Amino acid sequence: MPSQHLSHQLRAGRYSESGQIYLLTVVLLHRQPIFSEFRHGRIVVDAFKKAQQEQFANTLAFVSCQIIFIG
Repeated sequence: MPSQHLSHQLRAGRYSESGQIYLLTVVLLHRQPIFSEFRHGRIVVDAFKKAQQEQFANTLAFVSCQIIFIG
């Protein structure tokens, strides 16, 4: 059976509203572990900080975790 990406359906019926809290997740193609290097993670954090400085966003917290799948 062919694999179909249905992630676009997750957004059906949703809308963005100014002033609300949103959770942003960064995931990479094929889940490459580039964030195992601190400086790579800093690039993402710096982009979020720039958005805050330019008043496009307000960051409440940064959370970093590594998920390891065993199976």
